Amino acid sequence: MAIEDYFLRLSISEMLDVCDARYASMRDAARQHGQLERLRASLLTLSIDMSSIDRDIRAYNAHGSQRDHAQFFFEDSPYLVAEHAKHGGRSRESINMNEHLLTDQTRMLESLRAADNDYRGILTAAASLTSSLQSIRIARAAIWVAMGSLGVATVTLLITDISMHSLFGIIANWVGLLAH
Repeated sequence: MAIEDYFLRLSISEMLDVCDARYASMRDAARQHGQLERLRASLLTLSIDMSSIDRDIRAYNAHGSQRDHAQFFFEDSPYLVAEHAKHGGRSRESINMNEHLLTDQTRMLESLRAADNDYRGILTAAASLTSSLQSIRIARAAIWVAMGSLGVATVTLLITDISMHSLFGIIANWVGLLAH
């Protein structure tokens, strides 16, 4: 039971590495044309996961130092210490692996949160641009419909007044003169 918390810390570190790999995969997929919808879906799922993971890990780490019954240190073996002393070198300082994992997890969480914010910003900008492009397309279609309506209204106006001095009559006489 003494090393249970340490194994849990190791598994948290592995999970954060997997999340980092998923963000890298999303970044690579985003470079491919037409992958925006898939990227949005992946980001939504991963963001929800990351927010709960971040909250849970921070809560665990806030109480974790009270539970760490087993402290693990990375140290040079006695043989290496003796070899360093024999040759006049210094042995490496001891590294508290519990603290090292905690620091590494905190750094990784910050990195993942920054990546999440960056991707959210990019997707928001992309959605805004897509919306603007759709608005421009709709506006163009509306202009073409208005021009068609103007043409129909003009033809209707020309046809309804059939007297000799109407605009249609003048154009018909002019076309007739050109044909002779």
